[in-house]
Amino acid sequence: MNDNYFERFNLLNDGEQPDILSIPNTPKSANVLFIGEFKQNPSLKNFTYELIQNGLGYLSNLLGEGFDYLSKNWVIKSHKGKDVHMCEGIVMSLSVPRLQKAQELFTKGHSDLLRLEQSQIIHELLHNITDLETIPMFAEILYLIDKGDIKRISEIKELSTSGKLGKNHDQGLNEIKKIWGGVEDIFEVLKIENIEMLKSKFKDYFLEYCKEE
Repeated sequence: MNDNYFERFNLLNDGEQPDILSIPNTPKSANVLFIGEFKQNPSLKNFTYELIQNGLGYLSNLLGEGFDYLSKNWVIKSHKGKDVHMCEGIVMSLSVPRLQKAQELFTKGHSDLLRLEQSQIIHELLHNITDLETIPMFAEILYLIDKGDIKRISEIKELSTSGKLGKNHDQGLNEIKKIWGGVEDIFEVLKIENIEMLKSKFKDYFLEYCKEE
């Protein structure tokens, strides 16, 4: 465990250690330090731990050798805002109200919001290597396609066409359409039966981006 990283930046209190997170279906692991409300709420921490674990597992499978470009050290902190999760470098700031609502609904047997939160965690994990939106949005959409979540893809399309997606996300979506071969309507990608081809395009784009940086 590389806890020296956290000590170097004075992120550990006396006797505190980051959690060792095993990445599914790989021999790899990551060091994850939960701070803020996660330290006082074990149930929420465990719920978030699984989202991050599953997100890293999905990206490991998606990226293959490219997965090693992502950090092995993460700091997960909480905030009270209802709308957004954010990630800058290794620090991921997650909305407690959003996670609590997803957790509550999941315990009642409703998984739609859980899939949304999982797709957002995957999105934010990729902001570890880029401030741009192309790579995070691409992976998010691939995950949604894998899970058959047409509703969320429809929402992304609606936000884009209504001008509410935001400039950076719109630029990312437009770049994704170019990578897909000039697709104009995001829904057209759902007609592509070979999801593995889309994943291959994503991996190639990701590796090229990382090698240039």
